[in-house]
Amino acid sequence: MLRKLIAAALLCFAGMIGQVHAQGSPVLLPSGCGTGKSATDSLAYLTVDSTLKLCVNATVSASITGFPTIQSTGTPISVTTGGVMGTLPTGAVVIASNVGATNGAYCKLGASATTSDQLIPPNSWFAFTVGANTQLTCITSTSTTTVNMVGGSGLPTGSGGGGGGSGGATNVTQVGGTNINATVAGTGALPIDVIPGNNLATLIAASVPSGTARIGYVSDDPCNSKIKLNAPFSTTSGGPVSLIPLSGSTVIYVCSISAITDTAIKLSFIDGTGGACASAQHAIWGSTTAASGMSLAANGGFTQGSGNGSVGVTTAASALCLLQSGTSLIAGNVTYVQQ
Repeated sequence: MLRKLIAAALLCFAGMIGQVHAQGSPVLLPSGCGTGKSATDSLAYLTVDSTLKLCVNATVSASITGFPTIQSTGTPISVTTGGVMGTLPTGAVVIASNVGATNGAYCKLGASATTSDQLIPPNSWFAFTVGANTQLTCITSTSTTTVNMVGGSGLPTGSGGGGGGSGGATNVTQVGGTNINATVAGTGALPIDVIPGNNLATLIAASVPSGTARIGYVSDDPCNSKIKLNAPFSTTSGGPVSLIPLSGSTVIYVCSISAITDTAIKLSFIDGTGGACASAQHAIWGSTTAASGMSLAANGGFTQGSGNGSVGVTTAASALCLLQSGTSLIAGNVTYVQQ
């Protein structure tokens, strides 16, 4: 009984291997593609002919040769702004070459052309598939140029742009203004102009004008770039009361400030020198006169800033002080940078 079970298992395994082999291996069609297989057979099969080339369900016909297999030369077209027509040379493909060094030519198969048609830049070419046409017309947007024509068949190869390759002078289209010459090793003089009225030498030598945008700009506001200090306060004094004392010739940059009063009051924040801003006072918020400060209602408050930038700045070598018109309890906090 055990032998029968082992034999059955081996037969099943061999069948699986055979199926995988049949689906994963190419099928040889010795009589050529299209024989021995039907369109309804499994797509898992790959079929090859007797030379082991893959069979495909397609018809392919291609013959590509380089241009020109047969060459004919047409009469050059002396192109003007009025448009000039030329007779196409013999060939299924005609290469039109703008041999001028300055002006572009706009060309079209047929008896007319506009500056909206195919542009052929100076020292460049474009290949036209002729069809039933017998004429090529070209026009310039300014001045004149010359277009040569060569006819033939096959795929045009080579360079379609002017100034390619090594040696000689390479021209860049001028934008305006006065050109300068930048010498490029092995290629002669390269006329370059970047912005109308400004040549490259001027742009390189010029200093950056004052007030222009800075590249890679990082804010130089101390409240944005420095570590801030914290100055909580609570006072009932009429003041002035020093909140941040002066330190040498430094300036105090207020990054944020808040104050709440328990009764209606007139409130100001000032700077000054001497003890508690006794002299050389300047108003930052409110007034240097207590009675002319900011009016706050009972339990009212005053806030400025979020800490991300300066909202108030003292005079150099000055302290920051609080001044009120009465004796209310005023409490709050200042974040600042002193430098």
